[in-house]
Amino acid sequence: MEAFLAQSQERFLVFLLILARVGAIFVFSPLFGSRSVPAQVKAGLSLIVAALLALSLRLSPPQVVTGLGLLLAVGGEVLIGIAVGYVGTLLFEAVQLSGEIVGLQMGFGIVNVIDPLTSAQVSLIGQFKFLMAVLLFLALSGHRVIVEAMGRSFEIIPPGGMVFETALGQHFIGMFGQMLVVSVKLAAPVLVALLLASFAEGIIARTVPQINIFIVGFGIRIAFGLFVLMLSIGFFVLVMTKQFSQLPIYLQEIFQYLAP
Repeated sequence: MEAFLAQSQERFLVFLLILARVGAIFVFSPLFGSRSVPAQVKAGLSLIVAALLALSLRLSPPQVVTGLGLLLAVGGEVLIGIAVGYVGTLLFEAVQLSGEIVGLQMGFGIVNVIDPLTSAQVSLIGQFKFLMAVLLFLALSGHRVIVEAMGRSFEIIPPGGMVFETALGQHFIGMFGQMLVVSVKLAAPVLVALLLASFAEGIIARTVPQINIFIVGFGIRIAFGLFVLMLSIGFFVLVMTKQFSQLPIYLQEIFQYLAP
């Protein structure tokens, strides 16, 4: 009887640690972490996935002696889930940043909409690009990559076995810089076109001073920017397809920094 109780406690401990990691991934990952997804759905998915992983994976419980040790183990699992989920979220943040840059240059700086994911005001162009990225993410089975990363993370990092290294912070800083480069790439076609349009407006203002270029040019910049944005959709799909295809590589790098 005592052996059965001890075994039951070990299984419950493993399930608790799995649930902490899986729940954090569902809360902070793209799409799953959306505020439009009810909390009951997130909790239900976390429980189901955690139960399936606990039954399918033969994981040994960590050596937890005190309540403080259990608290640290659960906190470590939550940090792993946050790191895994935020890797995918960074890609969508880069998309929205590129849209905000383009919208500001086009004159849409005061035209904002409410983002259902964060309940914050975002650029109209940024929200348009974000929705395109979501459709592309689903078409490339990016959601399956996130779910598969949950199971693979337990094979690399057992429950309670996280080892935090200072190099992880440097790696995230490097990822922030890389996502900034991606956002500039996505905004580059429209920015270059608007730069040429500003150059043309300057020439017109010098040669034909009777035209109020500030009023006329405002509508021209919006129309020209939307036209170039439509032409650059193929470039957007090409860049984001490459980034989404590298998502497993990004996750593997995070696992290596957290693995014991």
